[in-house]
Amino acid sequence: MKVTIRPIPGSWERAVNAARMTQHMPPLGHEPSDKWKKQALQSEHSPIRVVEYDIVIEDAEYASVMHLVRHFMGVVPFCATSRPDITGEHVTRHEQRKDDPTTVQFSVNAQALINMSDRRCCFKAEKTTREIWEAVKEEMRRVDPVMAEAMQPRCVLRNGWCGERKPCGFCFSGKAFSDARNEYQRGSAWIEMKEKYNSKEEGTWVDSQTC
Repeated sequence: MKVTIRPIPGSWERAVNAARMTQHMPPLGHEPSDKWKKQALQSEHSPIRVVEYDIVIEDAEYASVMHLVRHFMGVVPFCATSRPDITGEHVTRHEQRKDDPTTVQFSVNAQALINMSDRRCCFKAEKTTREIWEAVKEEMRRVDPVMAEAMQPRCVLRNGWCGERKPCGFCFSGKAFSDARNEYQRGSAWIEMKEKYNSKEEGTWVDSQTC
């Protein structure tokens, strides 16, 4: 299997300029800092929807690709055809296997990547589907490390909460979960706010200007 990711040029600058416009600020004129990117991804505010990538996955199992193409908000999938009259293969539709290799492209924004990872990095996802998405995450780590860091299962994103009827148990796994959660939260605005709150006297809270 091969994963190729092409970030759409200028996406992050578009995102920061959109955010600045809402605050009556002029365009930044360059790509934002990694800290700004991380906080934008963790807050999941609308500007991250203009941060876009083209992701091509080659030689992926057909059945697992069918799991991934179910995602539709902020993502457009393009599946390579398996029609014998086009591919020239001498097999009928009835003879094709669900584990045959295929190629798929996702034109996707950052919010959609967070949403897809919420489900597909989870251990409740089918093993082969999770392995495909972990390969996507690994390649994203090379292309855009800040984006890759935001591609987490729901329990890591939600600080241990799981909405599955039968949780996989990772959120109760102790060190493995706490390490993943702490790495995701490291340097976040939430941690900074928590430290400020903990430094105050018991029973006090911060005002809206510090939030």
